[in-house]
Formats: sequence, structure tokens, C-alpha cells
Amino acid sequence: MRARLHRFADDLATGALRVPRLYPDGFGSQLEIERIVEHIRRYQRSRRPPRLSFKLEAWNRFAGGYTRRGSFRSPTLHLRLPDASRTARFELIQPKPDHSGAVVLHLAASGEMGFFARRLLARQLMRVGIASFILENPFYGSRRPPGQTHAALRSVRDQFAMNFATVEEGRAILQTLKDIGYSHLGVTGYSQGGVMAAFCAALTDFPVAVAARGMADSVTDLFTRDNFSQIVLWDRLAMDCGSEQRARRVFRRALDVVRVSQFPPPHCPEAAILLASRYDRFIDPAEARVLHQHWKGSELRWLTAGHVTGLFLNVGQHLKTIRDSFTRLRNHVGGAGSSTIRVPALPLMESIR
Repeated sequence: MRARLHRFADDLATGALRVPRLYPDGFGSQLEIERIVEHIRRYQRSRRPPRLSFKLEAWNRFAGGYTRRGSFRSPTLHLRLPDASRTARFELIQPKPDHSGAVVLHLAASGEMGFFARRLLARQLMRVGIASFILENPFYGSRRPPGQTHAALRSVRDQFAMNFATVEEGRAILQTLKDIGYSHLGVTGYSQGGVMAAFCAALTDFPVAVAARGMADSVTDLFTRDNFSQIVLWDRLAMDCGSEQRARRVFRRALDVVRVSQFPPPHCPEAAILLASRYDRFIDPAEARVLHQHWKGSELRWLTAGHVTGLFLNVGQHLKTIRDSFTRLRNHVGGAGSSTIRVPALPLMESIR
């Protein structure tokens, strides 16, 4: 009975997400999709990402901490992002302007506009000494291009560009924070954000804490077979390929390359915690096992939940997963604990305007 209720919640969410549906413009440029796929295939984490130049607004105080907005130019010119998506925007949440603790990068779930949902987690993490850097995805929120309805990306090409750009930006953010003096860094996200967090960790050339929640090693079934695939406008994709069956094959062939386990594990897999739901109807729980087996030394935790209930009914477990990943990073990499790291965040941030 419990399993059916969790799965029913996922089915209800699927119905709610069907308007508007994804990819009204079809596949888009299949040549560009092939180029992105080939870039992913040849990716090497030894390639150092660029150091970003953050433009920062003033600090705003709220009950218990401080927040500020910022932006930077996306280091992804090769992806030909729409003009509206080229400026990346983020929000910082810290206990105080001169915060001396760890910082975690939060990546967005599918359709997650703005900062509100992740801000709720960030404010709780702030109470245990972990600051948060919340990134807004390309194609979402203020980075949404004209003609796109809400989070319904107009083409498959846009989907590949958004996800790859998110990983590229995430790597550059982590590298920049390291360069300016932060010694304990982490990355987290749920669902799409969990997959992107796993990619960021695997492609970052130094140890980071990883809390990949509701993640998958491969998203092939997510887009072509499981509940999420019902949100795809398959009739439109069929127009580009001759039939829906062929459209699914073309999509699957492109997605087969997009798996975290094609890359070596993170530098410190012991600091990686994977949080999965047993009754997930969006992401096959077996995907979490595949990634866990590839990341020797990581921990796999299970929620008795579905994809939707796994997030909304288990907030405490999500917070604990993020916090524990930083504890593991400290224990395996060494250095000061997160409560004693001395990083004068305000001067360092101001120095890279």
C-alpha cells in the first residue's frame, strides 16, 4: 500500500507537468546535438575551467544570516546559448558577510525557476556553518529565452545545451571558489540537479563533497521510457524523424553517451553520498546502484518514497546528506573542520568584481 501511494504521487505529478510539454520545435539542429554529444564523449576533467568574474550586489540581512545576488558571463560560447541565457545569475546565502565556513553549490531540478526552493535548504544549512551558492540554470527564470513557455524547452538541442552548460558553469564556479581561497567545497542537487551535481563532481580536478539526490547514472530511460518521457511532445519529434519509434531511437542514441560512469570517479568518492528513492517512477532506482558501484567508497542511502515524496517528505534527510558529505570530505582530505575554515568571503568576492 505504501509503495502504491508513493508511485501514485509521481503519476499525479506527471499529469501536472504535461502542460506545457517539452520540445514544440522538435529536435532542433541535430548537427549541434551531435557536436555536443561528441564534446561530452571527449571530455577530460584535466582541462581547467576558466576563472569567473563575479559581479556582486550589496549584502542584504535577514533573520539569521545574509544574502546577496550576483552574476557572471557564462563560459560556454561554444554552445551558442541564446542571448538571454548567456549571463548566469546566482544567489549567495551565508551566516555573515565574512563567512569562514564551507560552501555548497546548488544545481536546479527540472523546471526549477529562480532560487526559492533551494533557498529553503540553504537557510537551514547556514545554521550548521555551510554557505550556499545557488545557480540559476540557462533557459530557466531570468535566463529564459523569448518564446519559451515557463520551463518547457523548445527543442532537444536546447535540452542538451542547458545541461552541458550547467555542468560547465558548475565546474567553473567550483574552480573559481577554490582559486580565491575556499578549501572545502561541495555540490548538490535533486533529480536533474542531482545528475548535474554528479557530473560536476566527476569532472572537477580536486576533491569536493557531493550530495547527489534523486540522481541517475544515465538519463536515457528518464527521457525515453519512464514517467518523465510522457512530458515530451513525441508527435512533434516524430515529424523530424518519420515516426515516433524512430524519434525515440534517435533520442536514445544521443543520450547513451550521457552517463556519469563514463568518467572516472570523483577525486574523493568517500565524500560522495547518493540519496535515492525506492519507489521512484521518474528515475529507475537501479541507476543509483550503478553509480554507487562505479564510485567505490561512496555511500548509497535509500528513502522509502517516490520521486515527489522523496523530496517533499524527507527534507531532514536531504539536509543531513549534504552536511554529512562535508564531514566525509574533511575526514578524508584533511584540514580544518567546516566550522573553523578561515575564508574571508567578502574581501575575496569583492576582489574579483
